[in-house]
Amino acid sequence: MTMSKVVLVCTIWSLLIVPHQSGLAQDEKESFLQQSQQAGEFLKEIYEKGEYEAWETRRASEILSPQLISGPYHEVEETVESQGPLSIFKVQSTFGPFEVKGEAMLRRLIKEIYALAVLQDTTRTEAFQKGLKEAGSRPLVLYNNLVAHPVATLSAVPEGLATFVAGSVTAVKANRTEYEDRYLEAALVVSRYKRKYATQLGIDVYTTNPVLQKEMNRLGWAAALGDWTPSLVTLPFSAPIITVYKTSSFSQSLINLLSEETPGTLWNQNNELLKEMGIREGLRESFLNHLAYSPRHKTVIVRSLATMEKTRNRHRVIELALPARTENDALSYQQIVEMLAGHHRMESPIEEIVVYRGLPLGYAKNGTLLFGFPVDYGRWVPFSDYLMRGFAHTRIESKTVRARKLWITGKLSPKAKKEIMALNITAKEEVDQKIGMID
Repeated sequence: MTMSKVVLVCTIWSLLIVPHQSGLAQDEKESFLQQSQQAGEFLKEIYEKGEYEAWETRRASEILSPQLISGPYHEVEETVESQGPLSIFKVQSTFGPFEVKGEAMLRRLIKEIYALAVLQDTTRTEAFQKGLKEAGSRPLVLYNNLVAHPVATLSAVPEGLATFVAGSVTAVKANRTEYEDRYLEAALVVSRYKRKYATQLGIDVYTTNPVLQKEMNRLGWAAALGDWTPSLVTLPFSAPIITVYKTSSFSQSLINLLSEETPGTLWNQNNELLKEMGIREGLRESFLNHLAYSPRHKTVIVRSLATMEKTRNRHRVIELALPARTENDALSYQQIVEMLAGHHRMESPIEEIVVYRGLPLGYAKNGTLLFGFPVDYGRWVPFSDYLMRGFAHTRIESKTVRARKLWITGKLSPKAKKEIMALNITAKEEVDQKIGMID
C-alpha cells in the first residue's frame, strides 16, 4: 500500500474512532455520516484482504500473571477489550467494581485494593479507635471539616494542601488557642504519615481513588491529633506483594524522594530543576500547575529530564506534555519520558529531542533515533502503519540516523513485528521491566 493510501486510511479510521461531531451544521453532519459510511466500507475491504489486524478481544488468563488475575480481594474479568494500544480491564473487588485502561493502571489498582484491605483492618483495631476518639475530642473546626470532607479538605496534592493550610490560618487567626499551633502543624504531619503509609503499601499517595484517600486520611489524623502513633514496621500488611519487575536505583531514588518530601517542596525542587534546564517561567508554571499530572507524575518527568544534562531541546518535552487531559494521559507521557531517560542512562546518551507528530523522540550519540511508546499489545492497524512509516522516514537536519528503535512497554503481535522489521525498525518489548519504570 502506498504512503498516500496509508494516510487516507489513517484519516478515515480516526474519523470512525474519534468522531468530533459537536457544533457541526446539518449539512456537515450528513457529509460526515456519508464519509463515515464510505470509510467503514473501505476499512472492511482492506481488513478482509488481511492488510491490517482487527481489534479483537483477548483473554486475561493469556496475558496476565496469576497474581494479577485474582486474589482474596479481587478478580479480573476474563474478557479484555482493547482501546487503541491499551487494554481495558474490568475488575470485581471487595470494594466494588473498577475499570481501568492499561496494564500499568491495572497494577496500580490491584495494589490499591490490597492497601484498602490493610488500612480498613487497621482502622478496626481498638488502638486506632481510641486514637481517633482522642483526635475527635480536640476543639478544631478545621478537623471537623476533614471528617465531613476528607478527600476534598486534605488530599496529598499541592492545590489541596495549599488550600487547606491557607484555610487553617484564616480560620484560627482571630481567636488563637493553645491548641492551634499544633493543629496547623498537624496538617503537614498528616501528609507525612500518608506518604509513609503509601510507600510501605507500594501505592501512590497521590491516587485519585477517593475510598483509598479517605482511609489514609483517617489514619493520618488519628496519628497526628490523637494518641495513636503506630510504627510503620508494625502496620499490618498481609496481602501478597505484586512484583512486576526489579526497581532500578534511579526509580528507587524517586520513590524515596516522593515519600520524604511534601508536595510543596517537590513543586519548588521541580521548578528549580526546570529553571536550570533553561525552561522559561511561563512554561514551567503551566506544567507544574497542570491538573492532569500529579506531583508524582511531574517529579518523575522532571527528574528523568534532569538526568539528561547535555540533551538539547528538553523544553520540547515539557511543551508536548501540556495537552494531557486524564490520569491515563499523564501516566503514558511519563512512561515516554522514562524510556528516553532509560536509553540515555543504559544504552547511549540522548543528544537531542526531536518532535514527531506531537511526541518526543530521542536522537542518541550513537546515531539511534528512539521512539518510546506505551502499549499493552501492539497490533498492525492503520494508525500503527501511519506512525511507523512516518518514523521510518524521519530525518534530522545535519544528523545521520544510523538506526531506528521502537521501545514499547508491552508486546507486539507477530504481524506488527514483521511489518515493523520490514521498515528497518528494531523493536524492543517490555521495556518497563528492563529499565525499572514507575507505574
